[in-house]
Amino acid sequence: MGETTPVAHGGNPQDRTGSPRPRCIAFLYPTPKTQHPTPHTPHPTPYSQSG
Repeated sequence: MGETTPVAHGGNPQDRTGSPRPRCIAFLYPTPKTQHPTPHTPHPTPYSQSG
């Protein structure tokens, strides 16, 4: 009953297996299609994308 971690990071409870980790990795790597106008950030906030 302590599965509040996935909800704390602002994600779906069923997404605990996916976690926002893969999302961060996509930002860390220089993707050809960058939606953000800002250059490669050292540590972007996944919350910004969720909102």
